[in-house]
Amino acid sequence: MVSAIPTLSTSRAPIDETYGTTTDASPMDIGDFKQLSIGVRINLVIQVLRERYADTWQTGFIAVLMCR
Repeated sequence: MVSAIPTLSTSRAPIDETYGTTTDASPMDIGDFKQLSIGVRINLVIQVLRERYADTWQTGFIAVLMCR
């Protein structure tokens, strides 16, 4: 039954999880994902770094993207 399900490959799935006595296992997600929706809350923070670049009359920025 499982072998009839089409599969997709990814390089982002872990291959070093432990299940029972094996240490090279991977999780498997199976389902009907037609109604799947994923929500991500994003908080973008941009700071100006004036002091660091003041001696060369430049302005630096640092940006941090936090997903919650």
